[in-house]
Amino acid sequence: MVKTKRKSILRTLLCAVFALCFAVGLSSLFASGTTAYAATTPKYTVKFNWSTKITTGTGGGTGGNTASGSGVSYSMQTGQYSFADYSVTLYGSSSSGTGTFESGSYIGSNSVNVIINSKVKIPTTISGNGTTVAKGNNNSFSLSNLADGTYTVTSSFSAGWATSPRSGISKSYSFTFQFKIDSTAPTMNNVSTSSTGKYTNSSTYVSASDSMSGVECIYMKTPGSSSYANMGTSTTVSSTGTNGLYYFYAKDKAGNTSRTYYLYLDTVKPTGIIKGMQGTTYSGNYINQTFSYTASDSSSGISYLQYKTPGSSSWSTYTDGYTIPPTFTNGTYQFRAVDKAGNISATKSIVLDSKQPTMTLYSETASVSSGYKSTAQYIKATASDSGSGVKTIYVKKPGSSSYTEYTSGTQLTADGAYSFYCIDNAGNTSQTFTISKDCTKPTLTSSVGGFGKTLKDGFTVTASDNFSGVTLYYKTPNSTSFVASTTSSVVFSKTAVNGTYVFYAVDGFRNRSDTCYMYMSIDAPEATIVKSDNSHKVCVIWTASNCYATLNGKSYTSGTWIEQEGEYTFIITNDANRSSTYKFTVDHYYARYSIIAPTCTQKGYTIYKCTGCGDSYNGDYTEAKGHDYESKIVKPTCTAQGYTRYTCKTCGNTYTDHFVEAEGHKYGEWTTVKEPTCVDLGKDERTCSVCSYVDEKDIDALGHSYKDTVIDPSCTERGNTVHECERCGYTYTDGYTEPTGHNFGEWVDLTKPTCTASGVMQRKCTDCPQTETKIISPLGHDYKAKLVEPTCLEQGYTTHICSLCGAGYNDTFVPPLGHDYEEIEVAPTCTEEGYRGKKCRRCEDCEKTEILKAVGHKFTDSYFIATCEDEGYTLHTCLSCGNEYKDNIVPATGHDYETEVVREPHCETEGERKFHCTKCEKEYYSDIPATGHNYELTGTEEVNGENIRTYVCTNCGAITTQNMGEQYEQVSSYIGYLFGQYQPYMWWVLLATAGVWSIVMGVFFAIAQKNEDKEKARKMIKNYVIGLVVIFAILVACPYLVKGIAALIAG
Repeated sequence: MVKTKRKSILRTLLCAVFALCFAVGLSSLFASGTTAYAATTPKYTVKFNWSTKITTGTGGGTGGNTASGSGVSYSMQTGQYSFADYSVTLYGSSSSGTGTFESGSYIGSNSVNVIINSKVKIPTTISGNGTTVAKGNNNSFSLSNLADGTYTVTSSFSAGWATSPRSGISKSYSFTFQFKIDSTAPTMNNVSTSSTGKYTNSSTYVSASDSMSGVECIYMKTPGSSSYANMGTSTTVSSTGTNGLYYFYAKDKAGNTSRTYYLYLDTVKPTGIIKGMQGTTYSGNYINQTFSYTASDSSSGISYLQYKTPGSSSWSTYTDGYTIPPTFTNGTYQFRAVDKAGNISATKSIVLDSKQPTMTLYSETASVSSGYKSTAQYIKATASDSGSGVKTIYVKKPGSSSYTEYTSGTQLTADGAYSFYCIDNAGNTSQTFTISKDCTKPTLTSSVGGFGKTLKDGFTVTASDNFSGVTLYYKTPNSTSFVASTTSSVVFSKTAVNGTYVFYAVDGFRNRSDTCYMYMSIDAPEATIVKSDNSHKVCVIWTASNCYATLNGKSYTSGTWIEQEGEYTFIITNDANRSSTYKFTVDHYYARYSIIAPTCTQKGYTIYKCTGCGDSYNGDYTEAKGHDYESKIVKPTCTAQGYTRYTCKTCGNTYTDHFVEAEGHKYGEWTTVKEPTCVDLGKDERTCSVCSYVDEKDIDALGHSYKDTVIDPSCTERGNTVHECERCGYTYTDGYTEPTGHNFGEWVDLTKPTCTASGVMQRKCTDCPQTETKIISPLGHDYKAKLVEPTCLEQGYTTHICSLCGAGYNDTFVPPLGHDYEEIEVAPTCTEEGYRGKKCRRCEDCEKTEILKAVGHKFTDSYFIATCEDEGYTLHTCLSCGNEYKDNIVPATGHDYETEVVREPHCETEGERKFHCTKCEKEYYSDIPATGHNYELTGTEEVNGENIRTYVCTNCGAITTQNMGEQYEQVSSYIGYLFGQYQPYMWWVLLATAGVWSIVMGVFFAIAQKNEDKEKARKMIKNYVIGLVVIFAILVACPYLVKGIAALIAG
């Protein structure tokens, strides 16, 4: 008993589960399917149309009348005394409830039952879509799998009876009604069957379409709602509505319900961020490392990401996870995200700058490379970066161990070593740039307290420098070139040679000291040979204590008497290694004979002569007096140098120095005195305004200017080229070419040959009238067979046509085929009618049996917001044919640019300005003109008799000079030029102006005379004379005055 109860419970649960699954499956099929099915409908009582015709007959003829109407029931007379009712019941595959069915209405089932309610059998025909679907008189029809369309039910009945032996009555009845099958569910537009919905971010027009019964209404369920609302036949989901998933379904007038459709409204823009190499969010404007862009969207989700590379004007699409390494092209990268509804995030921009900034070092205004050694008064540095721009410059100054911030272009004047580097806004650090500065000349010192001295002893010269080390150069009297000392000092002892010693020093930056001179002049020692007054003995004496002497190579002591006769060589040497040699013979007795006074260049001395033989020698020398010069300046001429001549007052010796270059000729303009011809030289002359020297130069002969005339060869004559000078007419001929011979062209038909007649051909020389002719034989017929197929109405045959002359004949005839019709239906479009009918498969012959009206456009609206460059508008698009039109046009809003200076302009370099639209992120750049130098006069000096002004730019320190003499000369030359242009016409202008003045004053004088106004006439004469004087002064005297002032200024 328990086991049986359990089985009963189990069967009950299984039935319940089966029923639940069946219900779920059925509801799913109903909700999502678009194919109709047999359905339960009310059991309709049909309202039909009826017509009747009554015919009466007698022995004398017939007569009758007709009637028609409509209703749900009709009583027919089936006999003289019998009647039968007629009514129709209509329902689907099954029925539930009742209702009235109007003829031509839709029934929502493709299985239909038609019941003729009558006690008599009435022949009935049911036809639709061009075919008969049922026919009979059984009064009951069960139809299934009917196609959508219109069906016509027609019932016909007739009865007759005799009313007398000679007369009778007949009645015929016709009943008809239509029903339309619509078993196809409606479809919806601008929505999706996907459960995620069609994504949109703008107002969306939602409608439904049904090609049969038409849409009754659509239903919508908004986000967060639990029920559907009837929205009529269409609705618009506004962009200002609640974001989220909207549900829709539609119902047509036949009761068919569509599947569920979805629309997802998302008007919230996605958000994006830029991440650095470690995956952290990067908020700066510049970056020098690997980075990426990611985005998120809380509604419809991200559809795709886009980016612009530097220099690109279009967006490229990519997927999440794409990274930009620092090796990519530097510049501005832009990113944005687009969600599935088409919302575009705000553009994120970042500048990739992985390149080091660079620096430029300046020695004053000249740019130099790193490591340069500058001798300028100041050095400076600037930095540049083409990507993110320079952020900070650092400098390490002489004597400092650390870097400090530096302002670009600041002048640094201290000598020493400098190091610079800079950092750009992306964090890139430049290489280190170095420059050293030393503008101080090295100095020379001597052990004797100065230079330019004449020394009698040794000396030391030392070179020194404040920073960069020094090399000492010297040149001795015996040398023609300077020698570099290995140390900073050089020592010359008293044993060094006599003469001029020259010194200078160069430091490590090539600064050169002043050139210094020192003069070594140590005299050789002198001795006196003394002879005894009363004998032949001789001794040599000297007074210097720093000397030693030899006599014939042996040491000798001052004052020692030499008694032995013979030849002697006496050498005395001092500690400066200067020596004097005396040779004498001891055999003579010399007495003072004569004293020779010193001259400018020669020493004075005493002549001693032997009293016995007259032999003599010179002694007792005195120093030469030296020249006593007076100077005279000789000025330079055009061709000869100027100089200063020095003449000795004592001896007349002369020399010259302080040479001044010859001034050179001051020539006027070149004047052509002889024009060149084709073969002869011309001549130009100019004259020096100072010395009247005439300078000449030749003008090159012009050479012949030939014009070539080419005479082409003919078929029988030679050709040549004639060269004729356009100036002098000289000619010569060359370039002979041989006759070309006849050059016959293609053969040309004069008379073309036909199939039966000969032709004539001719060819002609292209260079002369010569021709040739030939005869062409007849061609003969060339028949081509062509099969002409039979058509529906015309017979076929084979035609033979000559391809040359067109003659032909036909044979092999085939009878016409006749039409082969098929039923067709051409659906109507939005603007054009359709039709039903039949069409021949072969010849396209068509017969239309029913015209289908144009369905008209079904527009859906898309809304486009105006942007900076594009207008906004509402776009109406036909869902059926795609036809479009615009209205509600809103002009483009235009850009709203903000500007910023990205690179400041300087004196000689342009700046750059960035324009950025705050609405659409568009950018462009424009140049800022260079500011130009702002020169300030800092000084004036006279150089070679000319005033030179010096100007310094207050912005960048650039220096320029201006020769005021050249300015005056230019003004004077230009005024002279204007005067030269005006002078030939001066007197003509004077005469013309005076003539006009005379005419004007003559008219006024005549008027005054006519009015007998003598006082006014006298004033006229006075004014006339004054006017002539003024005209003369303005037109003649003033130009000379201006030219004179200009000459005075220039001079």
